Amino acid sequence: MAGVSRRDIAAAAASALSHWQPDPAVRQVALGLDGFVDQIISVVEKRYSPTEIDTVPTIARLAEKMAHAIGHSANYELVIRKKKMGGNGPLMCMALAAAGAKCAYVGALGDPVVHEVFQPLVERAEIFSLADPAFTDALEFTDGKLMLGKLQTLLGLSWESLLQKPGLAVLVDLFQCSRLIGMVNWTMIPGMTSIWQGIADQVLPDLTGPRRYFFVDLADPEKRTTADLQAALAVLTRLQSGLDVVLGLNMKEAQQVAQCLGVPPISYLVEPTLAQQSKDLASGIRSKLGLHTVVVHPRQLAAAATAAGAWSIDGPFVQNPMLSTGAGDNFNGGYALGLLAGMSAAEALATGVATSGFYVRNGRPPTRPELVAFLNDLPEPAPSV
Repeated sequence: MAGVSRRDIAAAAASALSHWQPDPAVRQVALGLDGFVDQIISVVEKRYSPTEIDTVPTIARLAEKMAHAIGHSANYELVIRKKKMGGNGPLMCMALAAAGAKCAYVGALGDPVVHEVFQPLVERAEIFSLADPAFTDALEFTDGKLMLGKLQTLLGLSWESLLQKPGLAVLVDLFQCSRLIGMVNWTMIPGMTSIWQGIADQVLPDLTGPRRYFFVDLADPEKRTTADLQAALAVLTRLQSGLDVVLGLNMKEAQQVAQCLGVPPISYLVEPTLAQQSKDLASGIRSKLGLHTVVVHPRQLAAAATAAGAWSIDGPFVQNPMLSTGAGDNFNGGYALGLLAGMSAAEALATGVATSGFYVRNGRPPTRPELVAFLNDLPEPAPSV
């Protein structure tokens, strides 16, 4: 779509979405496997009264305060602004379900009873709960967020545990009856690579019909070893033989994956734009792994590379979001929605950034009419600082 304007791409995505007519009785999506109870938290800078505070505005300011505490002690007051459903999978699933996709979710939502924060997901998707959820304290700032996770309940998830619950027959049925399968949060589920291997060995041979999309989000692999990451990426290449694998990465993750794979750096004659860097990273990773698509999405924009080329689109970046935790998951949901609606890669990128842009402004994913309207009047990005 060289030469096509951002506005025209967004309008084309809106048109495709408004004409998409999924059968409400047929499942389109199966997602898993994490589940988190998120507490959205601010750090107190100064308290004036029981109801009046200033909050620490940036991660840089918090780092400065913590540096001053070296050799001493310090006390930081945390104010819980909200308790909500979390996890890469549940938030991506909610974004898809809100826009009209019929979804199933397999993951750690509560055992034997689903945790109350997941009630909105229970109302919108078919649920297969495997274990109790993990917990995250999400410290939000204007320049990013710090996610402090307690992951014990995710550590037992593996291919062997999935064969016991929900069982191989259910897993095969979920794949067979879905156009898009998502397996996200590889970093926090040590058994995820074994799960992908089990899918390749025991699920793919039984699938019939058209190829399905297999969407993956690694979720910040910095704490995992290079050997672990290389092994996981090799399994994705193997899965590509039977599925159209889509690997979604933020900029930090893309740089980590490129380094892990030995993707050679590109020599530029002039300083590259963020869009060009993102497209080049996506293209280099996709070529190295042989995947269907690699998506790279910094906060300000998103890029995708397929065998046909690479594209990027500026998002509707906003300086002061209502809620930033979950923005990437909503982007993933919007991009996946574009795939389901038969969009081009550029149009799916527009749907992704619009879903994320609506979410950070409103604290929830858009319905399909809201997303169509937002795409038709996609806000220009605010300057980033």
